[in-house]
Amino acid sequence: MSEVLPYDRPDPDHLLSSLSQQDSPQGRLKIFLGYAAGVGKTFAMLQAAQAAQQSGDSDIVIGWVEPHARPETMALTEGLESLPPKQILHRGLKLREFDLDGCLTRHPRIVLLDELAHTNAPGLRHEKRWQDVDELLRQGLEVWTTLNIQHLDSMNDVVARITGIQVRETIPDAVFDRSDEVEVVDLAPEELLERLKQGKIYSPEQAERALRGFFRRDNLLALREITLRRAADRVGRDVDTARSQGRVEAVWPVRERLMVSVSPSPTSEDLLRAASRMAARLGADLLAVYIETPRTGVLDQRSKDQLEHNLAVAENLGAETVILQGEEVARDLVAYARLRNVTKMVVGKNRDARWVRLFKRTIGDELLRLSGDIDVYVMGGRSEDRKVKHRTSARLSWRSAWWTTVICAGFTGAGVAFQHLGMVEANIVLTLLLGVVLTAGLFGLVASVFASLLMVLTFNYFFTLPLYSFMVYDPQYYLVFLFLLIVGTVIGTLAERLKAQIKSSRAREQRMEVLYRLSRNLSICAGLEEIVREAETMLSQILETRVHVLLPHEDATSEKCWESKVDGVPAIFGAKDTAVFTWVFQNGQKAGWGTGTLANTDKLVLPLQGSRGVVGVLALERRAQQSWGSDRSVLAEALAGTITLALERVLLDQENQKNALAVATEKSRNALLHGLSHDLRTPLTVMIGTLSGLLASPDQRWSDEDKAALSSLEQESHWLARQVDNLLDLTRLSDGVLSPSKEQVPAEDLMYSSLARLREFFPQAEVRLHLPSELPLVFVDPLLIERALFNLLENAVLYSGEKVIDLVLETKLQVVRFSVRDRGPGIPDAEKKLVFQKFVRGSASQKASAVRGTGLGLAIVAAAVELHGGSSGV
Repeated sequence: MSEVLPYDRPDPDHLLSSLSQQDSPQGRLKIFLGYAAGVGKTFAMLQAAQAAQQSGDSDIVIGWVEPHARPETMALTEGLESLPPKQILHRGLKLREFDLDGCLTRHPRIVLLDELAHTNAPGLRHEKRWQDVDELLRQGLEVWTTLNIQHLDSMNDVVARITGIQVRETIPDAVFDRSDEVEVVDLAPEELLERLKQGKIYSPEQAERALRGFFRRDNLLALREITLRRAADRVGRDVDTARSQGRVEAVWPVRERLMVSVSPSPTSEDLLRAASRMAARLGADLLAVYIETPRTGVLDQRSKDQLEHNLAVAENLGAETVILQGEEVARDLVAYARLRNVTKMVVGKNRDARWVRLFKRTIGDELLRLSGDIDVYVMGGRSEDRKVKHRTSARLSWRSAWWTTVICAGFTGAGVAFQHLGMVEANIVLTLLLGVVLTAGLFGLVASVFASLLMVLTFNYFFTLPLYSFMVYDPQYYLVFLFLLIVGTVIGTLAERLKAQIKSSRAREQRMEVLYRLSRNLSICAGLEEIVREAETMLSQILETRVHVLLPHEDATSEKCWESKVDGVPAIFGAKDTAVFTWVFQNGQKAGWGTGTLANTDKLVLPLQGSRGVVGVLALERRAQQSWGSDRSVLAEALAGTITLALERVLLDQENQKNALAVATEKSRNALLHGLSHDLRTPLTVMIGTLSGLLASPDQRWSDEDKAALSSLEQESHWLARQVDNLLDLTRLSDGVLSPSKEQVPAEDLMYSSLARLREFFPQAEVRLHLPSELPLVFVDPLLIERALFNLLENAVLYSGEKVIDLVLETKLQVVRFSVRDRGPGIPDAEKKLVFQKFVRGSASQKASAVRGTGLGLAIVAAAVELHGGSSGV
């Protein structure tokens, strides 16, 4: 995305950062960064704390340090004050967590807080530990913490592709980027593997599994490189901030950064590709900069189109495109290069004729003169490069010519009057010159040149000998004529430039005012339709074209999803337009005319990209003969961002309302079901006991038909009792009443006990057990997990009939996985996530009329597993 900036100003991000640091009592954040567990992050943090305490800084407190059971690490906690942990009772378990309020009350100068990416226990003020850290920083405390590279949001998927393991706990990159200090705790992979084998990181069994998975040497090498590169990027931003705050003009070549000058010339495309190749070889960042001067507004249409194309090429090559407003291209390029700490600049070779270069310096010459310690590369391009043409707007209208003539006549009359009053000739010349200045200020360059010519003629005719003749006897008057022409031209040029600067300043002010007005109007809109209506109305006026704000109504894959109605008026689009809308929505990139993607349409479509993804699209119709410059594109993208914020606000409010309603409904339903199931349990128990007693009675009065009926009643009663038990257990699990009583049990015992219970109700079921060579111990509530396994097995028996069922136990790293595999009709992909919800039955169960159920069995499985911090799925 391009940005339009004046060239000589501090970087806005750095300026805002420094102002916020000065105006707020924000504490410092120091992160000890590592590439894997066991590299010594906690050890390094505690070691630094001990060193700081020995140097006289005694107000250091341990807020939380993970109990790694490593003697050398825990030894470093001696002598340091430790805050008592906060104990949370969650579903019958006592959990120990960092006490945020206790730390704020103690208010130490430095607090040590291990595991920045940790997820807090339910019931605490913040869901994540990094949010605790954020609050501590806002209160002015300095925080030291630890972090592994895989917990960074932007690196999570990269690490998952390398290691095959998806880390669930992540922190936003913004937390890492705004830290004041990052210390990389590095350890050679060979040493880390040796520590792992010695049992200094995990237990021997866990270490053996880790060596076969996450801790492979190739994984560690890749993670180490990613960590060092990310830390280097962070240090690079620190360097830029230091240079900006210190107003340092000298380039610090700590990292290669390459800047290429973009122009409306076709050669610029070749230049961009060459600069991209150079940046790739150097491993440098690439900036593509275009200087917008007063002459830019008078480019011919072909040159404007070429400029847009060149900027699009730069974006496709991965360059950061920047549009600067200035006056002198070379000076402005150098000023911005110093601001961004650019080490190398690339410009195109000038192909003007030699006689032209005698009178003006080329941009390359000026850059070589002004660049100082910045390297400048001048590259040639295609020899058939055409000349960039300017569509002159400096024309003399009949109205301007008339008023220029009137002004010149008036000042000439004043000069004649001054002559009769006996004033010297110099005053007359100044009087005529004043008329030229007035004309230049009112009507611009061409009018001032025309006025200069008129004044030369009038001066020659009325004030030089012979009077009332265009003949000149004294050659010195030729200098006066030349002086009048030069002064008029210079003043006209300056006036024209000043007008252009005023116009540019007004355009920037109008752009800011437009953004403010749109943001203000959208902030008071309460619904989506109101936001869409207001945005379409305002943007149509601002951009002078028809605008559509479109939100998907179905699954963003059908044409109907883009049929919107505002005030009852339908806006229906054709297949070509809906294809563009869908592509933009799914890919989060702009498309349509002028983009090179799906360009065979008359609409420019921008994604409304927010923090939670794309919420809609913004479609701008292009009118015939309408010019669409880069400044308008930048404005449209800025307006799209403002609309996105308003839409996300309303969508979040709607989601919160739905969640609140769902929570209230769930509580009411759980209360009703709990009472109902509890009331049914007692009569069912009596009924089952009575039927069992009758069947076991030696009384001969019961015929075989009677006993068969009693047996059937007993089976139905058992089935109903199981459903009531399911209902009762589910309500207890949902309300947190049923808390787990965890203990170490062999995993295979859970399988055997659930299988034995299955035999009681389904003696004909054929189940095969699959156990690994090493049988693990699991820390669980055996009754809950046994119940979950039984429900899985029962579900498989009901839908697979007499087919064989496999009960599989697998272990990977520190994860134990129970799998039940049947050969039934299967579950459609669309229902795989739904079947674990309450009272939800799959389509297969609805078709199989012989299979009864309430849709509670798998819901209990999900609740029991979630209570243990695990996950369930199909």
